[in-house]
Amino acid sequence: MAYDRSGKKAIKAAYSGKTEPELNRIQLPQTIPCNGCHKRKNLAAFSDKQKYELKRQIKDNPRFDATRAEFICCSSCTPSQRVEFQCTDCDEWKSRDKFSKAQLKDPDKAVSVVFLLLPSCFTRYGQLHGI
Repeated sequence: MAYDRSGKKAIKAAYSGKTEPELNRIQLPQTIPCNGCHKRKNLAAFSDKQKYELKRQIKDNPRFDATRAEFICCSSCTPSQRVEFQCTDCDEWKSRDKFSKAQLKDPDKAVSVVFLLLPSCFTRYGQLHGI
């Protein structure tokens, strides 16, 4: 982990991996309005990535007011990954690990791996989906 002169963690750029010292110098207000629940929350309620995005917005737009604008979501309002999906052929709800990565790209048409491995089911799947 890289640190700046004051001993604080240096913020790394999201893609380049280089530190941005000018973002470390930006002071955030103690409370920030959440874009999801529209409540004012303490800085601890936001992830480091959300704070980075807010500092980037302040740097890019000097007229931006972080105390009023609802720009980022708190950790409790940030959507999480789906854990269960419905198999389109057997209509059962199954955990994420029962589906292949390719099937999860389009969850509305997801078919579980177990269902695809059965020969009779694979034939039925091929007839339904034109394979």
